[in-house]
Amino acid sequence: MAPHDTNTPKEAKRHRVPLIGLAVCVLVVVLGFLWWVDRVTEGHDEVHAIEDNPALVAPDPGETK
Repeated sequence: MAPHDTNTPKEAKRHRVPLIGLAVCVLVVVLGFLWWVDRVTEGHDEVHAIEDNPALVAPDPGETK
């Protein structure tokens, strides 16, 4: 059984816009993922967390009150 009325150039023309839309969506998702990974691994290590929260800093043994 052969498919009826196959017009490949016409089909390619009809599918161009949806394929471009899907490519744009994939690009946005990939860029968003890369942005997220960059933000997560930006360098917020323990040193910054301790400096930002003085309650986590141990008192200096030589310091008197």
